[in-house]
Amino acid sequence: MARNMKGLKSLGLKKMQENGIPVPDFFVVQYGEKIPPVDNNFKYAVRSSPFVPMAGISDSILGVDGANPEKAVENVFASWNSALAVKYRKFKNMPSEIAMEVIIQKIIYPTVDGGFSGIYHTVNPVTGIGDSGSYVDGEFAENLCLGSVEGLDIEILPFPLYLELYSYGYKLENLEGFPQDIEFVYDGTKFWFVQNRPAQLTDIAFFRWAFGQPNVKEVVEKYGKKFNVDNCIELVSADVDPIGRCLGVSGTILEGIVGEDIVILDGGNAKEFSAVQSNENIILRKGNVDNHFAVEARKAKKNCVIWNVPEQFEGKYVWIEIQSG
Repeated sequence: MARNMKGLKSLGLKKMQENGIPVPDFFVVQYGEKIPPVDNNFKYAVRSSPFVPMAGISDSILGVDGANPEKAVENVFASWNSALAVKYRKFKNMPSEIAMEVIIQKIIYPTVDGGFSGIYHTVNPVTGIGDSGSYVDGEFAENLCLGSVEGLDIEILPFPLYLELYSYGYKLENLEGFPQDIEFVYDGTKFWFVQNRPAQLTDIAFFRWAFGQPNVKEVVEKYGKKFNVDNCIELVSADVDPIGRCLGVSGTILEGIVGEDIVILDGGNAKEFSAVQSNENIILRKGNVDNHFAVEARKAKKNCVIWNVPEQFEGKYVWIEIQSG
């Protein structure tokens, strides 16, 4: 394992490992560093670990053969200079020098009988009420983040499994001092945790969480500058008719002409990622709150909903109170 780790994913894995949270074996490669010998009896995930938050920007490669991880590591480092990454850094005024390391981590497969993987939010990132999350049977959670599959709600997990997941999430939130988004794999017998990051919360989700903390004053002083209490109108259901299922992601009011004032994104096409930054009003056709696009929209405080918008609404004026659907 590399010394002096700086990558956010790397540091998160290290902290979980040091505090008894199950983490698949991993080590970290710095840019320009020689890759140490890898056990070729296993497959690996080769993931980027930037020094600053860049969810979904740099590459991750799954199923890498332990006998030859060099090319995958090279490709992940090269993704720092992809067209998408360059555009993202320019928009964020970030330096161009490589500021990431690469994680090589043993893959835990969710494809066995009873296996699944998913994303767990210790606090619901949209409403701030309770926890939330989604999972997929027999697939990697990466597909949830890319918006290529619809997840199942963690509430339908067998209660002992849900309780175990909740317990790990509770422990990790207390360790980090802030709500967490956690990627996990269940191999049929045991939970494994492959990454975590600070949750991207709406304003009301943050304040609901903060006001429930015993040290509320310190929490608001530490984190509250990024959140606006004036946006905290009451949230109700996000399932509405006749427009179909419309899930609020962030913001307050989505108003304008669909397709003109309000940009429509597929929600699974990385080439559209910069459109999240350059537009204030966004409709994602697919995915859920775990989608990289949705996470970035919350982070950038855009007005955003997930809505497979029917054709009859394209080119028409809509007004959607996001928190109420």
